[in-house]
Amino acid sequence: MIAALGISNGDNLKFNVKDNKVTIEKEVREDEEFFKLLDETFTEYNQALKRMVDL
Repeated sequence: MIAALGISNGDNLKFNVKDNKVTIEKEVREDEEFFKLLDETFTEYNQALKRMVDL
């Protein structure tokens, strides 16, 4: 379950209860989302620069 959720020591978990069912998910902090978006943006930027060099 730990590997499936991608959690590690210190991560926060969110427990959701609905219709007598409990789901558990890793709570994602806003700064994690920001850094993920930033990483994706820089990866795309780097790929674009590499394509320009290859022209």
